[in-house]
Amino acid sequence: MTNTQTLDRPDIVAALTEFGKDVSQENKPYINEIISVSSWDGIMHECSLHFVVPEIAYEYKAIEIEIKNVTTCVVKFITLATGQVASYPISINNGSTELVSCLNTIKSLQLFKLAISSLVDRVALKKSFRADVSNRIIPGEARIAILQDGSRINAGWIKVEEGRVTFYTGKALRELWRPALTQEQQQIADDIKKWPMDKLMANGYMETRPISDFREII
Repeated sequence: MTNTQTLDRPDIVAALTEFGKDVSQENKPYINEIISVSSWDGIMHECSLHFVVPEIAYEYKAIEIEIKNVTTCVVKFITLATGQVASYPISINNGSTELVSCLNTIKSLQLFKLAISSLVDRVALKKSFRADVSNRIIPGEARIAILQDGSRINAGWIKVEEGRVTFYTGKALRELWRPALTQEQQQIADDIKKWPMDKLMANGYMETRPISDFREII
C-alpha cells in the first residue's frame, strides 16, 4: 500500500478518498470504498476509486484520475453497465478545488446514481433469493434441491442458521429412513442417528452448505 504522505499530491488522493467515503456512507452497509494509487519515486501517476460490495463479491472501478503533468489531470468516470468512459480534463495547479467540483458533478450524473443503486439492488435481489430458498427449507422435510451447477441432491432438512443449511444427505435418507427396514437394519440406523454431527458428516450422512449453493428447492 502506498504511503500517501510521501506522494507529491496527497491532496488528490485525499479528495478522492473523501468522495468515496461519502458515497459508501450513503449506501451503508452494502458498499465499501477502496483507493488504489500508482506512483514512482513518490510521484503519483494515477489513482482510482473502487466500490466493493462484499455481499455479492463484486468490485466496481468507478473513478480513475490520471495525472498528466504538474498542472493538469484527467478525471475518468467509468459506467457500470457498459464500461464506457467519460473524461474530464481539469486543472490541479491551485490545489484540489477543481477536482472536488468535478467529483461532485460526476456524483450528480444519472449514470453514476444508476450505477450505485444497481449495486445496492443486486444485494437486495440476492437477499430476496435467499429468503425465497430459505422459506422452502422446512426442518423435518425431505426434498430435492437443485444446486447452482444444475446438479440435484436429496436432502432431509435439519436447520438453516447464519446463512448455512444443514441437512441429511441422500445416503442418510436411503440407509436410515428407508421404509421396511429389517429389525437389524433398524437397530443399526438408530445407532447411527445417535452419532455426533462431526461423525455423521465424516461418514457422508450429513452435510452443511452455504444457502447460496442452492438454486431451487422442489
